[in-house]
Amino acid sequence: ARPPLAQRYLPGGIGAVAFDRIATGKLGGPSTLVAFSSGSLLNLAQGRFGPHSPSAVRWIATLGTDYGVIAVHRDSPYKRLQDLVAALRQDPSRIAFGAGGTVGSQDWVKAALLVRAAGRDHKAMRFVSFEGGGDALGALQGKHVDAFPG
Repeated sequence: ARPPLAQRYLPGGIGAVAFDRIATGKLGGPSTLVAFSSGSLLNLAQGRFGPHSPSAVRWIATLGTDYGVIAVHRDSPYKRLQDLVAALRQDPSRIAFGAGGTVGSQDWVKAALLVRAAGRDHKAMRFVSFEGGGDALGALQGKHVDAFPG
């Protein structure tokens, strides 16, 4: 029997850190596979992952639809999307969004579009940037942010 596939979570730059470490040989080897998100793919396509060729690593991916989500803690007062929109309509700065990436990332855009749907200016929203979605979800579980757009 083969041993299970070893996994390592390497946060940073929506996949940029993992890509750089594999491409430069600082991590892994010829049998290393790299899983990535659509955010990583977008940054790679835009040349934001540095001087390395995309073929410098072995990618694994799934073809399919990449749905967006707005998640809240199970104890959140916002039980439906409409509840969150109503709170944003009242005061967009009262909701702290936390996600991987920074201003302009796909997750930031999801939050900004939600604030806009509430009829408010996205510049008034609070957005906390994390190295990746795992860190942001940990912050949501700890109730350090109110919502996770992912």
